Amino acid sequence: MLGGISAIVTYISQSRTALTVSPAAFGAKRILLILCHNIVFYPFKMIWPVNLSSHYAFPEPMSLSHPMVLAGVIGSCLLIAVLLLSTRWTRAALTGWLIFFVAIFPTMGAIGFTNVIAADKFAYLPAVGLLIILASFLSWFLETRKRRTSAAGFVVVIIIVLTLAAAESIGTQQYLVHWRDTIGLYRYMLSLAPNAAEVNNNLGLTLQAQNRLDEAIACYQRALQSRPDYAESHNNLAAALFRKGDIDQAVKHYQQALRFKPNYAEAHNNIGSLFLQQDKLTEAVSHFQQASMLKPDNPDIYYNLGFTYARQGNFDQAAEHFRKALKLRPDDAEVCCKLGMSLLKQDKVKEALVFALRAAELTKYKDIAILETLAAVYATAGQFDNAVKTAQTALELASVGKNKETIAKIAHQLELYKQKKR
Repeated sequence: MLGGISAIVTYISQSRTALTVSPAAFGAKRILLILCHNIVFYPFKMIWPVNLSSHYAFPEPMSLSHPMVLAGVIGSCLLIAVLLLSTRWTRAALTGWLIFFVAIFPTMGAIGFTNVIAADKFAYLPAVGLLIILASFLSWFLETRKRRTSAAGFVVVIIIVLTLAAAESIGTQQYLVHWRDTIGLYRYMLSLAPNAAEVNNNLGLTLQAQNRLDEAIACYQRALQSRPDYAESHNNLAAALFRKGDIDQAVKHYQQALRFKPNYAEAHNNIGSLFLQQDKLTEAVSHFQQASMLKPDNPDIYYNLGFTYARQGNFDQAAEHFRKALKLRPDDAEVCCKLGMSLLKQDKVKEALVFALRAAELTKYKDIAILETLAAVYATAGQFDNAVKTAQTALELASVGKNKETIAKIAHQLELYKQKKR
């Protein structure tokens, strides 16, 4: 009963936040094959814990032509026969097995909610059912041995338990070696399932985060060989290609991502950013707008829209979207600064001053670009003494960095403020 309630809650939650696939979408034959596969898979992994992985890919093809699927069907038939025969002597085996099966059934794949066919973690609690079978056997064994010598029976039980525990421990220790680092774990998982698109994609993301772009690109390409319609890999490959300067191929893969997944907000935002850097502002706005409709709670998208509108000279729209970004992330100094500048361009000096000051406070008056903006707002408001003081602070910070271009620009502005000009 508790398992059933939990399954319903999980299904509702998963449907609202991620992907779920109803049984009708799979078809009865596929579901039956998945169940047979897992009925054998889980007990086998418990008894013989080798080749454990965080990613057990679906057998391809999911048919009797695949050895694992065929073994699952044969094993399931034999298991059912053995369990039914066992009821002639004891109900323990069937009872324990049914406890295991009912407890694990919600994760057995009848409802699709994950990209793996099985996961070790799903078996932790259901394993109690299988332990009941073991306990029943040991209890029977001890009762039988009592008629002869209870001490000998006890020793045999201890040996059995310790042998099983040792085997499990050794298998687990051998597996834990692969958890030393993320890249090592992904490579181990791929050694067991080389065509697992999700694992190749995730390894690519990890390598890309370390700026190992060529290796990351190779991973994304392997993922797409397995799943050509994998929108996330197209998106990630495009991002890596863009960082390498291959703009044309980056655009191509962003477009592929959107072709396979039209409502992919991240891809819309990414290709928008690419167009923005190419000064294709109309195209950038179009993609940012679509991204904002798909992800109305993402402040980065609103910031990108505001920035693009500002580049177009549409400061009214820019300010509107900077406000939306700021509502979602109130302590973002960069957004405060850009909003202040957009308001300044509309001659809304008092309001601009509020946000420029807020940006400077958030950065503790240590950000050169924000101080430049604040100085410009002060000057526009006629507060030239404050403008001079702020520009001098910015100049001191720039001098530490020794950026000659920035130093020259701020020094020029400082002289204008001293002359009460802007």
